[in-house]
Amino acid sequence: MARKDFSYSEIPLDAIFAIGENRLVRLVFEKAAVKALARMPAKRAAAVVAALERIAHEPFARHANVKRLAGTKDGFRLRHGDWRALYYLARAADQMVVVNIKTRGDAYK
Repeated sequence: MARKDFSYSEIPLDAIFAIGENRLVRLVFEKAAVKALARMPAKRAAAVVAALERIAHEPFARHANVKRLAGTKDGFRLRHGDWRALYYLARAADQMVVVNIKTRGDAYK
């Protein structure tokens, strides 16, 4: 099975928006998260981004596979299979910042 190249390098890091009921929340990927998406299988990367977009649509609602990170006020993790997306909500800037996306064993180091 041939692997289709998947790249977010053409997308500006703050180009993905999600409009919630109350306000506009900008989904921002830091450089490490963009690199991780490029290394992931294409289908898995697309699924992780789609899940993050759903969360950004309503960031304060309860979502399956999302937990608050201990010791942080607005830090969360999304579990998608063996992958973990670590993000935080910058409430003042109305942004959801994806810090990194790693495998389960490497995510919390």
